[in-house]
Amino acid sequence: MIIDSHVHIGKDIFGIKNGILNFNGTLQKQNIKEYVFKMNKLRISKAIIFPFPSPLCQFGKDDFWYHKENNKLFNDAQRYENRLYFIPAFNPLDKKSIDYALELINKYNLRGLKLHTRTVQYEPKKLDQKILKTLENNDIPLVLHIGSDKEAELIEKNISISLEPALKLAKENKNVRFVFAHLGRLHKKLEEALNLDNVMLDTSGLSIKEVWKDYHAKLFDEKLINKSPVEIISTLVEDGFEDKIIWGSDEPYGLSYKNELDYINNSNISRSAKDKILRKNSINWYKL
Repeated sequence: MIIDSHVHIGKDIFGIKNGILNFNGTLQKQNIKEYVFKMNKLRISKAIIFPFPSPLCQFGKDDFWYHKENNKLFNDAQRYENRLYFIPAFNPLDKKSIDYALELINKYNLRGLKLHTRTVQYEPKKLDQKILKTLENNDIPLVLHIGSDKEAELIEKNISISLEPALKLAKENKNVRFVFAHLGRLHKKLEEALNLDNVMLDTSGLSIKEVWKDYHAKLFDEKLINKSPVEIISTLVEDGFEDKIIWGSDEPYGLSYKNELDYINNSNISRSAKDKILRKNSINWYKL
């Protein structure tokens, strides 16, 4: 069994609006049927699915953040019960967005909550206690997008979405579980994150690792920055972190869905470690 812990369904409205193509030359969009076809092709059994980062209402629609996207994705996922696990996105600066996401979690026993920090331009150091309490009471994780601190629109506002503010949030809320996406962009404090009991890291987006070099060099983990994605996975397992990593593709972002999977399959680690990263850790963390 293979579980993908980081998949987007719908469309990247910002990218489509501005004619921005994915790294493989395609528009960043997919519906559930298209995604399930890809799952079947790669023999992926289950997936955690989110809306795309940019919601309709961000561009002047008369609605609150992520409402249409969450509602549609929740309803569509019902057709694939026990295979697709929907996690709602929310904007912590939009009360209606918060209330609707928490309503879905409490009513339908969902498996987590997603905060795409770049889209909502939010530094994840301090969240509303209602959100944190809901996560704690339901024992479900908050999935945090981890950025590079090279996002031009955030630099202007002095907002950091790198691993450091996420670490601060996790340390101050030890009873809340977290997933830090994109392996923390290989931040120099990656090992500190991996050592936290309430944090798991997903591997999503390793196929575009070279793009992460837009970082200022001082933010990178020097041990990992010059390694290939396969070598990164092998090194982290050698260092004892096979229980702290879950595989996620960031599909359809990146270069190739198969590439993202091959970084685990082709790594020089034991079958047991691969099984944990591709399946067991996700089952335990998301209670699948």
